[in-house]
Amino acid sequence: MDQSIKKKKKGSYVKLESSLKSFKKRKPKKNQTAVTAATPPKKDADPSNASNRSYRRRRKRIEVTTEFTQDALTAFKKFVADYSAQGINGLRRQYADIKLTQPKDTRQQAFDANFEKCRYRDIPCWDKNRIVLKWPTGITEDFIHANRVKCQNLDIDVICTQAPRDNTIGDFWRMVWQEKIFMLCQENEGGKPKCSHYYPTAIGQEMVHFGLTIICKKIETDPDFVITELSISDYEGNKMTVMHRQWTTWPDREVPKSPMNPFKLLQHIRKPTFSPIIHCSAGVGRTGTLIAIEIIYRTLNKGNVPDVKAIVLDVRNQRSHAVQTETQYLYLVYSIFQFCASKHIVPSETIAEYCSEYHKFVKLVAQMEAQQPGVAVVLPIPAFAPTPVPSTPAQGTPSPVQPPPAQNALTPVQGTPVSPSPAAPSPIGTPPPPSPNAACPTTQPESEAPNQGNNEFSRDN
Repeated sequence: MDQSIKKKKKGSYVKLESSLKSFKKRKPKKNQTAVTAATPPKKDADPSNASNRSYRRRRKRIEVTTEFTQDALTAFKKFVADYSAQGINGLRRQYADIKLTQPKDTRQQAFDANFEKCRYRDIPCWDKNRIVLKWPTGITEDFIHANRVKCQNLDIDVICTQAPRDNTIGDFWRMVWQEKIFMLCQENEGGKPKCSHYYPTAIGQEMVHFGLTIICKKIETDPDFVITELSISDYEGNKMTVMHRQWTTWPDREVPKSPMNPFKLLQHIRKPTFSPIIHCSAGVGRTGTLIAIEIIYRTLNKGNVPDVKAIVLDVRNQRSHAVQTETQYLYLVYSIFQFCASKHIVPSETIAEYCSEYHKFVKLVAQMEAQQPGVAVVLPIPAFAPTPVPSTPAQGTPSPVQPPPAQNALTPVQGTPVSPSPAAPSPIGTPPPPSPNAACPTTQPESEAPNQGNNEFSRDN
């Protein structure tokens, strides 16, 4: 070293040299690798070191800026700010308005003519956008309880359908021949059958329906999902591969415990090459919730702030009773909030109040339902500020109906067997008019329909 430099920095140089000598002699602690370098390692040099939290925080901040555009980040932040200000009560008022809004063009002739193929009598399949089965040619029966949903900012069409019944498994595979499947329910939930066994669940097992041979090729599992690779071939030797993804931990009548699972599942449908098939039991509650989350996410990702109420109304206008419960509606916002926090778009403190209110509300509903098995809980709605009806509503947007005063109500659970009633039966699949004493009316039991093959009503499906 140059003597002049050494003289100028003599004190600091000697001090540094002394510290390096002591560092070399230091014995490594237990489970720590000995360091032989002449200089101490940089604190954040190894990202795999669990103690390097600052490194991981910087990496996450970098990932946010590269994964989303600036417009998208701004939209996410504004969404969180807007819906945090509304809170649980504001969203509950919105959902009360949604429940009282009548969709347009609810003709259901095919549903009424094929009632034996329908799982629930109060979940109609509307004619305007139902899936018409055209394969194979020469078969006149073209009905399946499924609707094609198209929404703005959703780059692909999504097919919402009920879980197959024993007499519709063949029809289901006719539809699947050119589509993909997401399954959001288990075959039995709460001791009740929710879905027929319609696909092979063991490697090498095969099933045959309508000339289609379905073979299980591969199964992958994790705590929340079961992914099954299915090979399908027809009688002419044509083949295709279908990925069947089942979310096993989304319970009936409840919301998922994890807010991030929807995003794990939905990433697989972000390819505009096919129309995925999504089903739960009725194909409206859990199915509609998943679709609404995807629409909200895609809208935000394009730099626009979505109107959650308008999105749900649009989906319900195409699939009856989509997003079927109040807690599912609250879960839409909760899942997006948690997504933003996980991506460090907003600090977790920003969403803390909403999340706390959400958990308290979900817990309260669960406790009340546990005390009254077979009864759907309808909690009183906070002071209602009715949505003004525009003089010229946008085409295709249902007009809201003025709600009645809020009351405490316990209504029979949808999905329980129908008891005979002396009252005149309502038209099959047509929900009865709202009760004047219910703040958020649910479908009431009807008298026994002429068709005795299916006497169940839906609930949170």
